[in-house]
Amino acid sequence: MAHLAVTSTMTSLLLLTAMFSALFIGQSLAVTSYIIPPIRSSGPEAAVIFVPGARIDGKAYEATARAIQAASNIRLWVALTGNYTLNNMATPLDLPGAMRGAYAKLQKAGMKGDKYVGVGHSLGGVFLPPYAKHSPLKAVVLLGAYLTKGNSLSEYPLPVLTLSAELDGQTRITRIAETYEELLKDISTAPASLYRTPVLNIAGACHAQFASGKMPATVVKYDLHPDISEAAAHRQIGQHVSDFLTVSLQIGDVTKGKAALRQAFNDAGTRFKVKDVL
Repeated sequence: MAHLAVTSTMTSLLLLTAMFSALFIGQSLAVTSYIIPPIRSSGPEAAVIFVPGARIDGKAYEATARAIQAASNIRLWVALTGNYTLNNMATPLDLPGAMRGAYAKLQKAGMKGDKYVGVGHSLGGVFLPPYAKHSPLKAVVLLGAYLTKGNSLSEYPLPVLTLSAELDGQTRITRIAETYEELLKDISTAPASLYRTPVLNIAGACHAQFASGKMPATVVKYDLHPDISEAAAHRQIGQHVSDFLTVSLQIGDVTKGKAALRQAFNDAGTRFKVKDVL
């Protein structure tokens, strides 16, 4: 009887697994990628692929993406992934399929290179780094997110930018301060860590300003009121991400990019209560 009970339980688990697999396979196929062509007519090319926060539409990042294009001298392609059907969240199970779809659609649109960078906001920034470890991505940008426990900056295999907002009501500045302090320790023994894994902060910005438009109820409930406009926040996001792309992909004026990252890092320190770092 015990054997029959175990067999019955295993059968139930297999059926449940099959049902979830079917659900997630269908979900991955449903994910879309909205492609924004480069604004530069020539030069080295790269692409940024956005993974949205929970219940935020992929196209909500269009203004942010265009701000990065405007700030960068790279011939930059953009893919905004969206239409995640499981409560409109990019889960770890369907993220690989979503990214494969983005790569394919970028290539079909005309991208010739292989310099892909993942950009994850909020929950998308939680799920993106584990995927990115074994992927075609060359670097990772986290917006209002951070590397979770067990993923130290120094041991993470890719360059990663942690870009935070001073008035983020969900990913609070107090939590990002821990990552900033981690980076300070790394810099004390490996100065180049500042450019490989920079931790920056935008004064007066909030969680919602990494995107645009209507936000889900959770963001509305917990986010803080910003001191700067959405356009101003997007310009700063664009510049910081552009500098990081220049340095991590080694395209353009790397020396200038490093100087800008160093200045932004020190500026962030004033809000993390650390002054005159470098």
